[in-house]
Amino acid sequence: TLGILLSYGIVKKRKWFILYGLIGIMLIAEAGLFRVVTASLDSNKSEKIIVLKNDSRFKNIPFYTLDENLRIEVVYLLGKRILYWDIEKENLPNSGLPFVLISSTKPEENITEEMRNKYDIEFIGVYDNNRVKKGKGKYRKYLVTYVSLFNEKK
Repeated sequence: TLGILLSYGIVKKRKWFILYGLIGIMLIAEAGLFRVVTASLDSNKSEKIIVLKNDSRFKNIPFYTLDENLRIEVVYLLGKRILYWDIEKENLPNSGLPFVLISSTKPEENITEEMRNKYDIEFIGVYDNNRVKKGKGKYRKYLVTYVSLFNEKK
C-alpha cells in the first residue's frame, strides 16, 4: 500500500502522497528495528535444554522426571516422552539401561543413598529455558532444568 502511495505521488507529482508514503516506510522500519534491538537486550543467552535433543548420547535412552508437574515446554523442547518417577513409592527404573533424570531442583536434593550405591551418576548440566535474563520480571524458576545421566555401576 505504501509503495502504491509513493508511486502515485511520484507519477502525479503530489508531494503529500510522497511525504505520507515516506513517513509510513520509516515507521514500519523503526518498529521492526525496535523489536530486534529490544529482543537482544532482554534475551537469555544461557544454554537451552533443546541441545539434548540433538545429542547422540541420549537418542535411545529413557527420560524420567521427579516433578509431578513437569513443564510442557521441557517436553516440547526435548521432543521425547518423559516418564514420571515417584522414588518413594516405585522401585528404581530398569537397571539394564542407562536413563536420564530431569528435575527442577538440584540433583543433590533428589538423589537417595540407594541411588548413589546402584548407579554411576553423571551431572549433565543446568538448562535455563527462560527467554529473559535472571532478575527480570518474567523470569520463572520452574523453567530451570537440572539433568543427570544414570548408568549402571560396573
